[in-house]
Parts: sequence; structure tokens; C-alpha cells
Amino acid sequence: MYAPKVQNVRFGDKQQDECFVCGLGTALEKIDLNEMHDASQLTTIASVLVCTTCRNMYPSLHKARLVRVRLLIKRKQSSQESCEEEILHPTSLRYLEVIFNDLEFLSPSAIALLWNLVAFSFFPTILLPSEIWGMPQLRHFLGLAQFILPDQEVSQDSVIMENLQTVSNIRNFRCTREVLEIIPNLKQLGISFQGRNGETKWGLYHLHNLVRLHHLESLSIKADNLPLEELTFPTSLKELCLEGRVIPSKKARTICSALPNLETLKLRLFNAYKGNGWDQFEGEFPRLKALEISRSGLKTWNTENIHFPNLESLFLSYLLRLEEIPTDIGDIPTLRSIHVELCNDFLIESAKQMVEEQYENGNESLQLYINKVKYQVGRG
Repeated sequence: MYAPKVQNVRFGDKQQDECFVCGLGTALEKIDLNEMHDASQLTTIASVLVCTTCRNMYPSLHKARLVRVRLLIKRKQSSQESCEEEILHPTSLRYLEVIFNDLEFLSPSAIALLWNLVAFSFFPTILLPSEIWGMPQLRHFLGLAQFILPDQEVSQDSVIMENLQTVSNIRNFRCTREVLEIIPNLKQLGISFQGRNGETKWGLYHLHNLVRLHHLESLSIKADNLPLEELTFPTSLKELCLEGRVIPSKKARTICSALPNLETLKLRLFNAYKGNGWDQFEGEFPRLKALEISRSGLKTWNTENIHFPNLESLFLSYLLRLEEIPTDIGDIPTLRSIHVELCNDFLIESAKQMVEEQYENGNESLQLYINKVKYQVGRG
């Protein structure tokens, strides 16, 4: 291996001499490497600093080809002024991490040259160029903050990104049928929606097409005024998290019904039930292991132990109207823990009573945590 496969790029207000491979600034030595320009295949010589450790780790580093990545950065001192900075990457990079709080844009020509990239991680909210759709080896988009993908005009020449498995923290993603067809094997997707002046034009995003992602296993959606009526999910889902305010709908009661493989469900939906109840039916959650209900406005909850035959963990938080946990929940044989945080006193007492009754009946494995503190049975 003559070039590094992993590179972390971090920026600060004061730039210091550092190794272009690992980012450290000790025992540096200058070497000359071939640098490629755009898609023209023209090369020049670029001088970079390399530390002794990286020189020893990559003894043939001088054979590596570089691509110069141009970044458009908006400085904090003035929101009206932008500047450009450049960094060098080996063209054989497999994992790239870019962290800069004010980064706005990546050069399209640089993206086109990172053809071997498998994982791309970055921290700023960033607009990516359309060339990002032409990286057939890419497996993971890992946004530590939000990022924005450009609209893609799909044609016969479009690259099918069969290797892409993870897209996290994408903002305002348009789930058109054409776009989903070029990412057919996606397994993990995290989306957030943010409209102007708090208004989101949901007709632009085609959320009903999510059902076309037949290999999707994990889905997270965060938004205000989320229209539950627009959502349809693939049956392959194992993890589902819905977070934010929702448009009140009867579908809140059946949003996850027909998901036979679901193992983790997180409902962080503010006022989803608006004081109404939630009723389960047998066979609705055959494999569910972890359930979280938060900020939902839920007032009554009617369920039996047969409705959650494999539930292991129950998380309840910010439930100010729900006053009682269904007593049958305690009879679920697989249940190991109940977590209650920032709920009303009636709900907390209900949880305590359930655990006490289970203990008296010989079930010593069920644990209760109130505001992250373990409840001691018999000492309440």
C-alpha cells in the first residue's frame, strides 16, 4: 500500500504546519507528489508535508497521485465574505472526513476525481455538487451535521449506486421514484425537513415512495408538521424513528402496522395523538424489541401482552397526559427494563406498582429506571 486510505481534514482559524496524511505536526518532512487536475488527466508537482510515522507506514508514498480539493468557506467574522481554501487528497482514498463549521460547497471537479471513495463523512451543513451521484464505489454518506444533495436528473447514462448503503442527516431529500432507482440497495436513511418560515411543501418530497426502498432496514425522519398520511414504509424496516411535530391524523394509531420485521420503534412525535388513545391489535408488532414513546400527547393506551410478544425495553418520556401503563405490559415474558423520564406522577406510580407486583409474582428480572435512576423494589 503506497498511499493512505483514510484521511481526516480539520480546519481552524490558525493554520499550522501539519502532516497532510494524519494531521499531526511533529517531525515533518517535505516531499513532492504528482497532482491531478480536474478530469483532464494533466499533472503537476505538489509539495506536501509528511511526518516520520506516515513516511514509515507508507514507504512508497512518493508514488501516490493527488487531487486538489477546493472548498468554499464562509468566515464567521463576516457572513457576506467568502474565501476558498484547498487541500490535497490521494486519489485512492477510501474514507474522507471533512470538518469545518463554515464550509459551504465542495468543488465538483474534486469530487469527480475521488472515484475510489467508499465513505464520506463531514461536519458542516453543506451543499454537495451533482457529481456526488457519479461515485459508484461509495457506500456511506455520514453527515455529522446536515447536508444537502442536489436534485438528480436521471437518464440512461446515470450511474446506479449499487454499493450505497448509508445516507445519514440529509436535509430536504426528494424521494422521487427516479432517484430511489439509482440507490436501490440503501439500508440506512436519515432525513430531516426544514422549510422556509416554518412551512414545508410536502408535495415536493414524495415520501410515499419510501416503500420502494426494498432493502431499507433503518429509517429516521425529523420534521415539523410531518404529514403522516404521506408516509408509507417498506416491510424490510427493522428500525424506525419519527421525530418532531406532526399534522394530527388517525393514521398515528396505525402508522407502523404492517411492518413485520420492525425491532426498534421510536415515536418522538409532539402531539401525535392530541389527547386520544392508542390501541394495538394482535400481530401488529411480532418482532418489536424496543419501544420509545415521547412527547406524543397520548392520554390512554390499551394493549395486552400478546401485542408485544418480544418486547425487551420500554422507554416513556415527556408524557404529561398518560396516567397509567397498561398492566399487561408487565406480563410480557421478554421484558427486561422500563425507563420513565419526565412523566407525570401518576404514570410513575403506575410503573412502580407494576414492577412491585411482578417481583411479588417471582419476576425478579424486570428493572425500572425513573429519571435514569434504578428503582429499588420494596423500598419505594
